Amino acid sequence: MISVLTTQARSKLSSVMLGSASTIVVPQYLELGTGPGNAAPSDETTFGPLTPRIGCTVSQSTIETLNDTFTVIGTYNAGSAMSITNIGLFDTNTTPPTGTIASQVNLNNTHISILGYNNFPNNSWPFDIQVGTEVMTVNSGNGSNIWYVTRAVNGSSLTLAPIPVGTQIVGGSNTTNGNMYIKSSFPAISLDAGSSVEFVVNLQFV
Repeated sequence: MISVLTTQARSKLSSVMLGSASTIVVPQYLELGTGPGNAAPSDETTFGPLTPRIGCTVSQSTIETLNDTFTVIGTYNAGSAMSITNIGLFDTNTTPPTGTIASQVNLNNTHISILGYNNFPNNSWPFDIQVGTEVMTVNSGNGSNIWYVTRAVNGSSLTLAPIPVGTQIVGGSNTTNGNMYIKSSFPAISLDAGSSVEFVVNLQFV
């Protein structure tokens, strides 16, 4: 299992400590993902997100010293057979916009053609998207399905191989996605229809 505190979370928490923000929205919604990939701090979304997000119980708990841990517990009830490969902890129960790549994206491309354009903020730039493990900032569009993007933002790596048609695009920062605080990826957990799984996420300060 790979678990990371995301870049977004670090920025939010340090802003409160510095006094430039007085509070944060409590992250208490889990999103499950079914896609491949390893969690990284630069991620803003889950891989292959399932909707809706799960409302969780949150509390302080003690592992080594009093109240040193932020604990989140959520249960998912599977409506059909599936495999879960990753989870993300978010500060909103809204779900991210999604679309797909409509034309292959090559290494040096700074524009992308998508299907599902109207699912995303319309003429409200900039906003982030995640395609696989790469985060991009959408700077402008031409009123259709072409976006002009800055590649490999938020500390993510540039995708060297061509990104094929049909690859999922997931909305990130400045969309209905909200902020992802913690992400974990793990070997697939197979669920049968009608089964359930409980996730316990602990953020321990040591």
